[in-house]
Amino acid sequence: MPKKDLIAKKDLKNLNIQFTPKISKILPKKEFHVPRHFSVSSIGTFLTCRRKCWYSRIRRLVPKLSPDYFYIGRVWHEALDVLYSWQSYDAALRQIKRSIKKESKSPWFTADQFERIKTDRTILSAMLNGYYQVYGKEDFKKWRILRGEIEFNLPDFLNSGFDFNGRMDSALKIATGPHRGTWCLENKTASQISNYQLEQVKIDPQILGYVSACGHILGKKPRGVIWNVIRKPSIRQKKAQTLTAYRKELEQDYIDRPSFYYNREYLFVPTKAVEEWEEEITNVLLDFELACQQPEDKHIWYKNPSMCTMYGRCAYLSLCSRGEKIQTLSMFRIHTRDEETEKKGNKDGKRKTEKKRKEIIDKRKTRQTRKHYSGI
Repeated sequence: MPKKDLIAKKDLKNLNIQFTPKISKILPKKEFHVPRHFSVSSIGTFLTCRRKCWYSRIRRLVPKLSPDYFYIGRVWHEALDVLYSWQSYDAALRQIKRSIKKESKSPWFTADQFERIKTDRTILSAMLNGYYQVYGKEDFKKWRILRGEIEFNLPDFLNSGFDFNGRMDSALKIATGPHRGTWCLENKTASQISNYQLEQVKIDPQILGYVSACGHILGKKPRGVIWNVIRKPSIRQKKAQTLTAYRKELEQDYIDRPSFYYNREYLFVPTKAVEEWEEEITNVLLDFELACQQPEDKHIWYKNPSMCTMYGRCAYLSLCSRGEKIQTLSMFRIHTRDEETEKKGNKDGKRKTEKKRKEIIDKRKTRQTRKHYSGI
């Protein structure tokens, strides 16, 4: 080919040519990671569907698009953590704005979620206002928060060779009344509340696991769990309705119908139930360890098709039904260790602000005491 027909490298920048990236850069690499830690949710995944556990824990594949209920739930948990830690409604309201802003910066935030940011902020603000009116003021008087949001890691749990890690909402102490003692607080958001759910919660492995972990952390087993559930709004925004009017309508509805939207149960957890859970989790971890010895054998990590649509559509259904192809693998990314490091950094940041929070609460109590004695 003549030299005049060749294009110099410096001239390539001036050409409007789009090159298709290599497939290896688009698709996640086929790697196998054998974990030495577990959480209540990961063990639940292993028991319900081993293939899903294989994709999420061994292959470390994470869907690029996060479901809406995870996003709303995370913001609500962070808001309640600030509400009780700072004992301030205004601080919790600001936390909702910060959390939504942080979530919106995620590269996996969908276009539909961007369009609903203002509406979600309005809904969460109305939920917080109603919650504060119904529970907040009384809880500030009766509850003493021992630990805020607890992110724990118990090494070699029950001599199993696996570390038990997870995150609890709070540990608190009630000084007086029929519920006197130490409790774990479990906050939930739900679309509906039923008696069937309450019966299931009494044997929920997450509840029993949190009580067991809290006992190891505090050195004393708590009495049980405060199951604190708030229902998502049943009123939808009308076409001609502004966000301000919609928020006022929601706030009034939450205050007028507290029994419909809120459900709080003090669930006593006996020591025998916790010991039984610990025995069961030890046996499950033995099966999990045997399966981890053959991470590449799919026959060990078999499917459970009955769970594919049990709680909505499973995120890994396309991989199971259509196989690992370009179209299916491109919908996932690999959960990197940088994300775990970032979580640890956020945890350190929370520890630094814990001292400041306590100082503010002590100052507020001192002012209340002075007002009390000055009025005598």
